Amino acid sequence: MDLWGVFFSLLMGILGF
Repeated sequence: MDLWGVFFSLLMGILGF
């Protein structure tokens, strides 16, 4: 389980990238 992958997925989802 890649924590960074999850983090960036959430971050991009919030920013709408």
